[in-house]
Amino acid sequence: MAAAAVLVPFANAQAATTLNFAHTHPVEDAQHLAAEHFADLVDERSGGDLQIRVYPSGQLGSDTALVASARGGQVDIVLTGNPYYTGLVGELNVLDLPFLFDDYAHAYAVLDGEIGQSLLARLGDHDLEGLAFWEIGFRNLTNSRHPVKTAADINGLKLRTTPNP
Repeated sequence: MAAAAVLVPFANAQAATTLNFAHTHPVEDAQHLAAEHFADLVDERSGGDLQIRVYPSGQLGSDTALVASARGGQVDIVLTGNPYYTGLVGELNVLDLPFLFDDYAHAYAVLDGEIGQSLLARLGDHDLEGLAFWEIGFRNLTNSRHPVKTAADINGLKLRTTPNP
């Protein structure tokens, strides 16, 4: 359900500071368009003093590599899926439980509220600063063969999940 955007703390903010924002989504993807919009908002609201350079499509590495790069200070902002953080903060695993949320409103209320903020704060113990959760869908089961509307539709499909380090 959740993807976290993280910002590595930086010291001595100066005029015309540029931060690198990396992700693995293609340029046509909604997540990339949101990253570009975020960059535009930061530029506008900082009066141009803070620039965000977005690197899409895995240009700076895989999801796993990007999280490691953020922790090491080579990348400033990363947008990737929850499973790439659960090896650091085990409590984030709860967000991948099926049917945890009743609907989108329920998910947003939890993730934007005290529980979500508490989970993001735990990333601080691992040299990351959680900014927000970005919704990438939940209760999704996708495949290239046919729609899945019932449990019987899963019969015969090969399933895989994202890695959970």
